[in-house]
Amino acid sequence: MRDLKRRSFLTTAAGALAGSSVFPTFAIGKAGKSANSKLNVAFIGSGGWIAQQPYQQGCSEENLVAFCDVDRNHCAENMNNWQTTQPFFDDFRVMFDKMHKEIDAVVISTPDHTHFANPAVMPPPSTPVPAGLDWDLWLGPAASREFSSEYHPLRWRSFYDFGLGMLGDWGCRTLDTPVWPNALTFLPNVYSA
Repeated sequence: MRDLKRRSFLTTAAGALAGSSVFPTFAIGKAGKSANSKLNVAFIGSGGWIAQQPYQQGCSEENLVAFCDVDRNHCAENMNNWQTTQPFFDDFRVMFDKMHKEIDAVVISTPDHTHFANPAVMPPPSTPVPAGLDWDLWLGPAASREFSSEYHPLRWRSFYDFGLGMLGDWGCRTLDTPVWPNALTFLPNVYSA
């Protein structure tokens, strides 16, 4: 361990004190809101009631910096209600390429099969079918097929390529009911025979 000499301590302390005086006035120890008090939030899946929930439960107070949805028509109502002028993207990969430095958090309100889609397996954008919907991007990693109104916008959960039916839709909300009153915890180890 190096001996700390009085002279080097004073030199270091003086340098630190001088360096701290160049911080802006809103920084450390000052009253008022920090410039970093709001998150820059992007929405992936900006249409329908599912995107309205996080918006109404706190995201409206944040800086909304970008919106992305493969169906412009499906999210038009939310865009009008939110009175947004932020950039709109059809492809989340393009949004991240162009705006990654401006995004702190992302709200993902997409069908189950694209919640955690690997960009490497996502298809390239295609011509919208029907108008306003990029069907290939909506399909994401699922097997290619023709567009059908049976899938989009509402009934995709009924098809296992896109969702898990009612079990996947409501199960995540109801299957934990016994956990709460019984104060159950995770098992420390699980073994298979």
